[in-house]
Amino acid sequence: MKKVLIIEDEESAIEVLHYNIKRRGYSVEIARCGEDGLNKIFSSSPDIILLDIKLPDIDGWEILQQMNSRGISETKVIIVSAAAQKSDLERAEAQNVSLYITKPFDLQKLMESIAQLALNSTDTQKLQL
Repeated sequence: MKKVLIIEDEESAIEVLHYNIKRRGYSVEIARCGEDGLNKIFSSSPDIILLDIKLPDIDGWEILQQMNSRGISETKVIIVSAAAQKSDLERAEAQNVSLYITKPFDLQKLMESIAQLALNSTDTQKLQL
């Protein structure tokens, strides 16, 4: 069973994502802040991370930097964020993010993207949404 870690501080987004991912057969963990997210990344080795950029303590960029500095590159990362500047997209691409989705998002397309990443876990191809 593929493990999905949701790192998000917005409760309504957590509820929607958790429910929809779990009902598709994935194991789901939740972190409501960056520090907890990092701890869960390093302790449980998720297959896919849904990562918000704006978190109350450590932001998503710092999480990506720490993952890269520790050589965690097999984990697929989908950024789900309200930040949608061109510089954010470029920064995400430079950090090997698999997909960048802006809020509000199309839930069906996000679920399809998660399924595709889970099936192609060794494929490093970038997804476009």
